[in-house]
Amino acid sequence: MALLPLAVASLSPTPLRAQGDDLARVRAEYDSVAVSRIEALIQAAEADGVPRSLLVEKAVEGAAKGMGAPVVIDGIRTWAKELRDAVRILGRGAEPAGLAKVAESVSHGVDRGVVRRLAGDHPVEYPIMLQAIEDLLHAGVELEAAQGMVAEAAARGLPGQDVLTISATVRRLVREGRSPIEATNSIRRNLRAGRSVIPPPPPPLLPLG
Repeated sequence: MALLPLAVASLSPTPLRAQGDDLARVRAEYDSVAVSRIEALIQAAEADGVPRSLLVEKAVEGAAKGMGAPVVIDGIRTWAKELRDAVRILGRGAEPAGLAKVAESVSHGVDRGVVRRLAGDHPVEYPIMLQAIEDLLHAGVELEAAQGMVAEAAARGLPGQDVLTISATVRRLVREGRSPIEATNSIRRNLRAGRSVIPPPPPPLLPLG
């Protein structure tokens, strides 16, 4: 019986540092109080289904950039909240890359219902389609129009890379002088007519004389 405590101790989880310290860079940069707060935030998010790796990456990035501990802690707290939201949308066990893209897109204003439908209908390519929506937003397209264009293209069977090409084409047309709404409407007309959704580039300028 005297050996029981030792046997029980041998079955207890090995401390994180003994397993391989994924926060070594963070420990080297910040004091123990800050590291404890960072670890607590990570562990709390893990309990809610957030992959540890996504939060560790954020902490290590902050340490590598020399950010102050309060900035890193606030950043991890915000990122954990956004990732929890992504877990609620996609469900536990979703791929970390998909969760990160959903968290990013929702934080940029993309509708949760749109995200959920794209992920449900296109479980492999939805991150690419979300990126296309974000690219359209960066080009100045209104949120509703951006979401509608991507949803329509996906519903018509365009693969993710083609949807991404559509957003790139809108950005090109805007750079060439069209308004975001003109560029979007041009491509949607082609899409609905079954024509190529990518208008040809303008002809090159001929030299004078």
